[in-house]
Amino acid sequence: MTVLPPTTGAAGSAATPATTGAAGSAATPVANPQSAIRNPQSLGALLAQAARLYGAHRATFLLPVLALEVPLLLLTVGLLALLDPGPAALNPDWLLRFTVFTLVHSALTLVEAVLAFVLLAVIAVQVRALAQGETLTLRAALRAVLPRLGALLGGSALLIVTVGLLTVVGVVLAVVFSLVLTVLNSDPNNGGLMSALQRGLGDPTQNLLPRLGLLALVSALVIFLVVKWSLMVQVVVLEAAPPVHALRRSSALVAGHFWRTLAILLLGSLPISLLSNGDLAAEFFSLVPTGDGRVVTLAGARLISLGLRLLILPWTLTLLTLFYYDLRLRHERAPGAAR
Repeated sequence: MTVLPPTTGAAGSAATPATTGAAGSAATPVANPQSAIRNPQSLGALLAQAARLYGAHRATFLLPVLALEVPLLLLTVGLLALLDPGPAALNPDWLLRFTVFTLVHSALTLVEAVLAFVLLAVIAVQVRALAQGETLTLRAALRAVLPRLGALLGGSALLIVTVGLLTVVGVVLAVVFSLVLTVLNSDPNNGGLMSALQRGLGDPTQNLLPRLGLLALVSALVIFLVVKWSLMVQVVVLEAAPPVHALRRSSALVAGHFWRTLAILLLGSLPISLLSNGDLAAEFFSLVPTGDGRVVTLAGARLISLGLRLLILPWTLTLLTLFYYDLRLRHERAPGAAR
């Protein structure tokens, strides 16, 4: 069974030879992923190959990221600057403004997560085209992804909802477990249940270890699912699989390579995650003034960190696609694999 797809495009879209740029201008022949997706690679080799491929085809990989992410970046920076609740203050007005800010921030984060799946799909079809000796324009790549958009959004929704529900359940269980322990430890001779609850509210470290243990268990389950389903997008787009089958197929590909997959995800996503929280870093290092200039400083920190994130994101998405092909190769060449 061959790893490379047929030489025709996924949607019959127009493509240019690999020796032309993303806009069709002449260019010198450059690196392509053929060797990486025809032969298993070490983690280091995959990291380097993704960097070389991104460096050789910067316009091809960076253009879709800029086209889809820059409007969201500007919207995020503008909205969060407009809704900034100001320095923390325990009063109803600040709590209301902080709640609105948090809800909007969470909604923007959710949109960013879905957009990342779409971008990963676009990069995946571009990597496949480069392996066939072609370079897809942005329009052609989007046309190749469009027929799979419904399945892609369905798989993304299943993943996000499942992980989100598990996280919420973990937090709720931790709170309920803490309350149960408080009830069991209440002493009728020392104020009873109300006194125990007041002591629990006054001392957040009470029953801390059991709560942390429960949260760690739920977190481990969330990480397990994220790793097992991490190749869902590539399976949906490159194998034309429906959402549920794509999750199962991703799980099958990761089987036997869990720690290797976790390492790739950490190496690829860590810089992205750190750069997604530039405002938090600025506040942590006390770089944000409490008075005039607070909003401008936070907006500047967000703009700089998210801008740097945009430059790294194509490398991460390219790396994940090369890793998908790497795992396909390892399974197809394993003893007893179907041919």
